[in-house]
Amino acid sequence: MPPIAPLDRSRSTTPAQSQPTTSTPQRTTAATTGGPSQTTARDAAREQLPPPLRENVLARPFDNNMLRAKLAAPPLSQVNSLVMSGKAVTREGLEAAHIADLVARIDISVTRTTLERQNRAADAEQEAHLQAQLREAAGAIATVDLGAMRRNYRAGVAKLGDNVTPTAVIKANGYGLGATKLAQVLIEEGCKDFFVARIGEAVDLRKSLRARFPEMADKVAINVLDGNLAGADPQLLIDHKITPVLNSLQQVKEWNAAARERRTALPAILQFDSGMHRAGMPNEDLEALLADQKANMGSIKPQFIMTHLAKSDDATKRPDGTFQAGEATEQQLANFKAITARFPFVKASIGASSTVLLDPKFHMDYVRLGGTFHAQDPIDGADNPYQQVLTLKSKIAQVRTVPPGGEIGYGGRFIATRPTDVATIPIGYADGPPRAPNGNPADGKESPVHVIIKARDEAGRDVSFKCPMIGATSMDMSTIDVTHVPEKYRHAGAEVTLMGDGITPNDFGGMYGTNPSETQTKLSPRIFMEYKESADVPKRPLDTAASANAWAA
Repeated sequence: MPPIAPLDRSRSTTPAQSQPTTSTPQRTTAATTGGPSQTTARDAAREQLPPPLRENVLARPFDNNMLRAKLAAPPLSQVNSLVMSGKAVTREGLEAAHIADLVARIDISVTRTTLERQNRAADAEQEAHLQAQLREAAGAIATVDLGAMRRNYRAGVAKLGDNVTPTAVIKANGYGLGATKLAQVLIEEGCKDFFVARIGEAVDLRKSLRARFPEMADKVAINVLDGNLAGADPQLLIDHKITPVLNSLQQVKEWNAAARERRTALPAILQFDSGMHRAGMPNEDLEALLADQKANMGSIKPQFIMTHLAKSDDATKRPDGTFQAGEATEQQLANFKAITARFPFVKASIGASSTVLLDPKFHMDYVRLGGTFHAQDPIDGADNPYQQVLTLKSKIAQVRTVPPGGEIGYGGRFIATRPTDVATIPIGYADGPPRAPNGNPADGKESPVHVIIKARDEAGRDVSFKCPMIGATSMDMSTIDVTHVPEKYRHAGAEVTLMGDGITPNDFGGMYGTNPSETQTKLSPRIFMEYKESADVPKRPLDTAASANAWAA
């Protein structure tokens, strides 16, 4: 067969003859043929389309630009099919064939979409089943009570004035509990200002929020406490809309230079040392900065200035229930007020979690909350007003009886002085709890670390047993003395609580001679972590309108 010539759009042809046509195809009806009304092949094909597509697209006149574009170059296979079948190669025939092809494509698309939806549902079900299996197989489970976290955040914010902006510190992966997850919860609570320590943390947080919480990802401020560390490319912060906390005159000058190179003003937070002597510009940097403020920071937009208190948890409770800050804290406040007076039109922040319970003069314009929503003790020796967020539980792997003189654990640091029933639990220092010697009571080395075995007796009452750690903590395992625990409560699989059931985060850290932040941030990824909401703590309506991000302006 000779090759088919390009279709002449000005006329339709049949193998036998040519005939003129109009720009709009004629429908074959009783009025034009003299016979009974007929539905053309094109109309029949249209009827196969879903109503919205049939009515809104294909029912338009044939000379509609969009439809003409679709039919301008019908697949050669359609032309060949018509020719080989002996049918007329007409505009109407080609249109009907093209519509039929569209119908087939739509059917395939709908089928593909349905299959993809079913596959996603199956994948989700399979993943949920896998997670349930992993939970049962886990050596330890950390449970984060997001409802309690919401209550704690609300309680902290309620103690601040209406003109005080609460911010959230979620550095070190949200104190070990997941920075992105915590950010989502706190954004739902109205928080739009966040602090992390490292630039990498800030970049990860912005990226993960864009992926999981896109409607809010660029409306929150992400501030990095390190500032623009030496060697860091300023463009990295600019690309991800991250605001640096500038801690030295050098950082200020470098950030200002970056702004000038880009012929724009860049946001920043200025930190000054008021007495902690750790981070922030000392007095000599302050004086040098202000000696030529335009040259040093003329292209910087200060969001606020800040400082950090060294002993804010050292306070005395007054008879009326309020707290009097310690002498060192009062002195730092005085020092910082002298600095704020040099920046009369810039907002300021001195407060953190512990200062929530101090006098309002410590709140200023911004308060940086962290330990508050984690339920850490805000003031040493005072009652904790917050609800515990984190629990950490393991389970008994096996139990054995060690005779007198038997050595337990690496180095044999614990020597049994009596028949001792020892339970091994699958959690060690690689999971987060620090390595501890847990030596002999007879040597004056009684273990300060204990766990709780909690169960219900035959009457349905809660019973609990405090069990000391004995023997050196291993990388993957620890051993506890369960001699005094009835056998029915100390079987393989019995639950063992390391944090919770009366053991607070401060208790847990204190047993290891450290604070709750250290033990919490060191929780290992191999601990199974789960989150739970509380039905009695409803989520608040999400405020998607306002933006706290200086980069969004």
